[in-house]
Amino acid sequence: MSWSDALQFAANDGVAVILAAVVSFLAENWPWYETQPSNVKRLVYAALAFAVPLAAATLGVLSDGWVFSWPVTFWPAIRAGLTALGVGTLVHTRKL
Repeated sequence: MSWSDALQFAANDGVAVILAAVVSFLAENWPWYETQPSNVKRLVYAALAFAVPLAAATLGVLSDGWVFSWPVTFWPAIRAGLTALGVGTLVHTRKL
């Protein structure tokens, strides 16, 4: 996978896969995360859901020649983060 492909993946539908990997890593390897109440864990997940695709879109603009445009670059990244957040929340709703 090239740099451009990786950024496209992270800024779009791949954000859910990346979030799953990051949150699993946090849960297994960072004792602080495990001791936090569920509402703090949800805030961390929500922050990552938007930070990952927006960071990928920003890196795409800065390093790969993507168009610096709200509707073309950043809005799809926000939609992808919102979708990942919604799906992650929906999957765990039964436990809330």
